[in-house]
Order: sequence, then C-alpha cells, then structure tokens
Amino acid sequence: MRRFIMAMAVTIMVTSACAGGTTTLTPRETAAESETDSGTSSIAEEPQEELSLTGSPDGEDNPAAEGSPAALELGDRANPAPVGTLVQISDDSGQAQWNVTLVGTNLNVNEEIITENQFNGLPDAGFQYAAATFLVKYVGSDKGFPGSDLSVAFVSSSSTTHKESDAFIVGPDSLDSLNELYTGGEEEGSVYISIPTLGAAEGTWRLSHSFDNGEYFFQAQ
Repeated sequence: MRRFIMAMAVTIMVTSACAGGTTTLTPRETAAESETDSGTSSIAEEPQEELSLTGSPDGEDNPAAEGSPAALELGDRANPAPVGTLVQISDDSGQAQWNVTLVGTNLNVNEEIITENQFNGLPDAGFQYAAATFLVKYVGSDKGFPGSDLSVAFVSSSSTTHKESDAFIVGPDSLDSLNELYTGGEEEGSVYISIPTLGAAEGTWRLSHSFDNGEYFFQAQ
C-alpha cells in the first residue's frame, strides 16, 4: 500500500519558566498536500522565510515534535523563531489571550522616522532605528490592550538590550497607538527601537507579556 507524505506546520508548545502562562509557537502554514497520479505528493511553498517540518503524524520521525529538545528550545534566544511564526500566549489558567505574529522587520528605517515627524531626531552615533511589525489578535474572553499588554525589545549580538523608551520617536502605525481589542479583534502595529548598527542582523527581537515572565525571541530579520 502506497504511503502518503504529509507536510504539516508543526505546533510547538513552549512552557514559561514561571508559574503563570504558556506559549505556543506556530509557524504559518506553508504547504499543502496534493496527491499525484503516481501516488506521491507535491509540496508548494510560499516564497517567504518559514519553518516547515515534515514527518509522521504521531511525530515519531519529527525531531521537533513536542517534548523533544529542539521543540523546547524554539523561541529561546539561542534558537530564535523565524519571522512569520505565530506566538500564542495563554494566562495561568491555560486560557489563550493573544495570538502574536512577527510579520516583518526592517533593521534600518532612519529615513522613515526622520520624515514621519519633525521632532524625530537622528539616532545616536553607532545606532540606527529598526522596526518590527506584529499582527496581534485578541483571543481572550473580554478585551486586551496591545500597547500595554505586550512588550517588545531588541537584544543585540553583544548581549545588550534596547527598548522603545531608549529613544522617544514617533513612527507610523505604532503598536502602542492601537486601541483595545475585543475577542476576535486583530490589528497590525509596529515597534520602533534604536539599535546598535554593528551586528544588527545577528540580534534578536524579544516579546514578553505583562502577566507572563517568559521571554520569546524572534530572528532579527
């Protein structure tokens, strides 16, 4: 009997080190199963960076299945999740609160920041303005505030941390300008941070939440 191969986007559970909250890292679906006349399957992938793992449905042949070392490390600073990965954050009761996807980054938006507002100044010497754009969806039972519930920082390749408060600048469609979202509501917003120019591409974006001490890392670009 012919064996069918399925390509699936693997959902990886990552549990916070603190008592409250869990997080699920879910790469965007990037492949579809289509059986050909010969009995094999063809996989069509989108032309964007993505995490696509294949294996048996029960995970026996999948090195990143839930519970394996690879799965537990995804989203750590040593193994940041790729751009396009969805992070689902739950409260301490296990109720999902936010679906957050890093949908794009730009490590040098100096020109955009300078032209956005007359009070925006040039970055300090050795620094540049960077942007991370997130799609946020509130999936809790009441309402959430993206700007206050979610916190984003940039951790450089030399292990220094950089936050929005380091340089008070006004950027277009900022995450902290979004109004509260009720269940099912979603919006896109960007975070703007002054980061070191040296080794910018080797840094990581860090996402955290006010009710969860866990930190979840994405690749810089």
